[in-house]
Amino acid sequence: MEEKYPLLEFQYPNGKKGIVLACRHFMYYGQEGNSFENFRKNVIKAISQSKVVPELDTKEEHKKECPFCQISRPIKENDLAFAIYDKYPVNQGHILIIPKRHFGNYFDSTKEEREAILNLLEECKVFLDKEYSPDGYNIGINIGEAAGQTVWHLHVHLIPRYRGDIENPRGGVRGVIPDKRIY
Repeated sequence: MEEKYPLLEFQYPNGKKGIVLACRHFMYYGQEGNSFENFRKNVIKAISQSKVVPELDTKEEHKKECPFCQISRPIKENDLAFAIYDKYPVNQGHILIIPKRHFGNYFDSTKEEREAILNLLEECKVFLDKEYSPDGYNIGINIGEAAGQTVWHLHVHLIPRYRGDIENPRGGVRGVIPDKRIY
């Protein structure tokens, strides 16, 4: 008789689902005497505490520590994202577009979240054109510590640019590595 073992489903931050097959081979390996239900609970606990997929842990502590999860009055918003002024603006009108779901990496966003972010970028550009009349814009996302990310909740910078705000703006975002900006 073929035994059936439960498939434990979980969801990655990008929306894709993963499955773990729980079977007796793993249950008794080094854990003799544990019940199958305890094993099942331990597998679920291990998945939720995984260092590989830290976003699976949706505990409220993460939201309490995140400055973007505490925003109550956005400038603009839609169902999946919102916009606020940057607390440390590079230029007058510097806005952050932030998904409502707490996760750190653009590449973990869903198609719907990316669309929501892009829609808000467009809306905020129109808003900034009316409020500040900038001469140009930079759009940027820092992904990972090596790229300068300091807040581990995805956010997109919409930075208005003005003639004369720096001596020579040539190279734009290439300026993240100063020696590579001018070419």
